[in-house]
Amino acid sequence: MRKAVLYTPLRVLVSTLIFTLAAFGLTASAQVIFSSDEAQFLSDNPDLDFQNFLSAPVPDGTFVVCNAPVDANSNDDCFTPGQILPGIAFIDNPGPDPGSMLVFGADYALNANPRGPLTTNTFADTFDIVFSASDTTRVGFVAGCIDSTGPCSDQMTVQVFGEGDALIGSTSVAVSSAFTSFVGVTSEETITRINLSDTINPLTAVEGILNISFGAPPTPPPAPVVTNIPTLSEWGMIATALMLAAFGLLALRRRRTA
Repeated sequence: MRKAVLYTPLRVLVSTLIFTLAAFGLTASAQVIFSSDEAQFLSDNPDLDFQNFLSAPVPDGTFVVCNAPVDANSNDDCFTPGQILPGIAFIDNPGPDPGSMLVFGADYALNANPRGPLTTNTFADTFDIVFSASDTTRVGFVAGCIDSTGPCSDQMTVQVFGEGDALIGSTSVAVSSAFTSFVGVTSEETITRINLSDTINPLTAVEGILNISFGAPPTPPPAPVVTNIPTLSEWGMIATALMLAAFGLLALRRRRTA
């Protein structure tokens, strides 16, 4: 009876620990890795699709207004059908709304920005990147911001979503109107959406990207075909066997002729 009294609480504790660890293993199965090294990320993922927005006819110092979603079917003042790759869309959140996206020419309002960033058109909106391919697990983009009054400097929150629009990873990155901040995302599961939002100046700057690479991880090389080549000793054994066979045949012939 003493053993039952002493060990029953211990058994309950062990069972509780096992259940807790099992539950933790289920909830922590997804893994997203963020990278700021553009060269290394692209070297590790050489076959990604690449999209920029330089095809938009926008003069330097100005902007052009686009309808959301910006995707392969876009047909407005910014893009014609086919200028945006299939499998990706850029949308204001909440949205999509007409005239809710912008493409900027170089050096808009003294921002010293490069030509071609795509941003939202409303300060209150955030920027969604939506993926439709089920094998999208690698995404890399150059992010930044634009301010209507001059150079922009902000902190951007990057949220990564998976199946069922579940949040599977997030990070924060410093961005500016120079659009030099690279964010690489490597996920163990499908990426369905990435949301970008300014966290310091959400009411004076709009967030966006200069370009983006996306797709599946690189295909591993095929396994090498292994061919068994006889070693020198094996060749010797083969030669010996052939010689013995030849001597055997010769002996049989002599017996028959004898």
